[in-house]
Amino acid sequence: MVVINEWLPNPFGSDEDGEWIEILNSGGEKINLSGLYVENKKGQKYFLKGELEGNKFLVLKRKETRIVLTNQDEKISLYDAKNNLVEGSGFFGEAPEGKSFSRASSDHFVFLDPTPGLPNGKEELLTSAAALYPIGKPLNVNPGPSDFLLMLFGAAGFLTALVIFILKSNESR
Repeated sequence: MVVINEWLPNPFGSDEDGEWIEILNSGGEKINLSGLYVENKKGQKYFLKGELEGNKFLVLKRKETRIVLTNQDEKISLYDAKNNLVEGSGFFGEAPEGKSFSRASSDHFVFLDPTPGLPNGKEELLTSAAALYPIGKPLNVNPGPSDFLLMLFGAAGFLTALVIFILKSNESR
């Protein structure tokens, strides 16, 4: 079975030179990749070609695929020749610089040191069990415009209440 194994959305240095997506043939048999394609959140696609031996990796570099990986709220999907979703891998929040989004199990990914073309680091996976990315939860939340307004109105309400309290306290003097 062909799966998304690892991808690097926020490399150290140039994104154009450093971004990549790694596909794994997790089965023992050689697989024809014709018709399969990867797609990012913005709809940029790259159609795979050739064959991939069993238990082997295919690293697709950005210069080859022209797929731009964003550093925040990104998703990569793998589709078959009939446009059926084979699997998707994505995160909310901001990707840490120099860490790849790596398969930790069949349904979990975690940010780890990159291992393009090699198995994901097992020792590092064991020591970072708390870092498993829970599907659908933000990694870190950056406040948006509505959050800013909510904080602004909350602070204004607090200050208004404080001024009224001080005025009322000094009213009888």
